Amino acid sequence: MNIKEFAEKIRAALAAALNKEVQLKESLRLNNIRRYGIVVVDSENGLSPIIYLEKLFEDFQKNTSMDAIVNIVISIYQRDRLKKPVDMEWVRHFDQARETVFYFLINYDANRELLTQIPHFRYLDMAIVFGMKSGLEDAPGTITVFNSHLDMWGITAEELFPIAEANTPLLYPLQVSYMPDLVPGEPFPGHPSQMYVLTNSHHAYGATAILYKDTLKGFSLLMGSDVLLFPDSIHQMVLLPLKEGEAPESYRDTVRSTNEYFTGVSDFLSNSLYLYKRETEQIEIA
Repeated sequence: MNIKEFAEKIRAALAAALNKEVQLKESLRLNNIRRYGIVVVDSENGLSPIIYLEKLFEDFQKNTSMDAIVNIVISIYQRDRLKKPVDMEWVRHFDQARETVFYFLINYDANRELLTQIPHFRYLDMAIVFGMKSGLEDAPGTITVFNSHLDMWGITAEELFPIAEANTPLLYPLQVSYMPDLVPGEPFPGHPSQMYVLTNSHHAYGATAILYKDTLKGFSLLMGSDVLLFPDSIHQMVLLPLKEGEAPESYRDTVRSTNEYFTGVSDFLSNSLYLYKRETEQIEIA
């Protein structure tokens, strides 16, 4: 039995147990990860949580019974279902949604299929994409902006970009920390510890802070050097002032090995090493 067949059995059993409509949801997530989940349709609420099934499928493969899995799903539904209706109508109206729009960076090649469905702009070997930050108490989190949203709003990606560019530093304020304060000792064996972590106060989508106006310019002026950028994940970049005469190439393996051993697949951003040059005030692949 594969996960699709498993999901259908769970859907049918849950519909019978709850006497409600239950829908299957297959979604394409960042870095070509496919998620399988179910949604219990509740006519009283405008939004129902998705219960993802990957972990439960693993338990089933380890001989947890189907009945036990269904009981677990029912418990999750009863625990997480919304107790009162949530109005998501604001998503349909750009005059209400525009203040929630932000942008963030993802890997280009790893998301080619997803990028056919969402507005984006190529940036080096990455893509700038868009989201909406929900401030609702009963439905926190973010919503990816799809092409269908632009059609509904009657705007273009080119019109959305400057709005997201202005909003993002306000919704996700810049945060820079000295790495040894966060991780005592040598962060990367054989390399100096004069590294800094660039992210935001929410520690979500923080690598995008490299796009904030004058952030890298100010950092490089403060350090008096060009700056190497290590894409630690979509959530943060590691900054290293480049010493005079030092070759960026010596750090390329560090980026790749760090991603391989420490970065989760869903958080992967890039295996490239980047260099911010003071002379041009531009980022390039090193």
